[in-house]
Amino acid sequence: MRGILYDWKRFWNPREGRVNLSDGGFLVDPDQEWGSAMNPDVVPFPAITRFPCLILLGEPGIGKSTALRSEHDRAERGAAMPGVKSLWVDLGAYQTDSLLHQDVFESAALCSWRQGTDHLDLFLDSLDECRMRIENVSAVLIRELERLPTACLSLRIACRTAEWPSHLESALRRL
Repeated sequence: MRGILYDWKRFWNPREGRVNLSDGGFLVDPDQEWGSAMNPDVVPFPAITRFPCLILLGEPGIGKSTALRSEHDRAERGAAMPGVKSLWVDLGAYQTDSLLHQDVFESAALCSWRQGTDHLDLFLDSLDECRMRIENVSAVLIRELERLPTACLSLRIACRTAEWPSHLESALRRL
């Protein structure tokens, strides 16, 4: 059962970006008159969709999965257009690397995309939860992503900041 869902506009910023919370501890709204000057690194998701790989890092309970799911749903609505596919994977649901490999990388949806010319938006939620059960999940993801046609792939991952594996980041930068 899902909790209350607030339809808030969410903003994203680079890990090294600055966030101004001088409005009583709240984000100075980048859409307001001086907001973009006070928060130049903070942007809405449509401003960063052109990046092929996005990682949503944050503390537990701040809405990473909700934000990622919202973007997936938006991508799904856009996937009705020819040439675009979208795939959602809750990594936290997996107990073994072989089941993850089978369900995701051997799935009909991914195999169909791999054989075609469409673009795929791949959303991987709860990497941090998966790492608690599958110690080598980063290695599995790296191996499988290396086999995919990355020129027509957009990857979006949600993970707790403290659990984000630096070796996965290095591998994604190489890809």
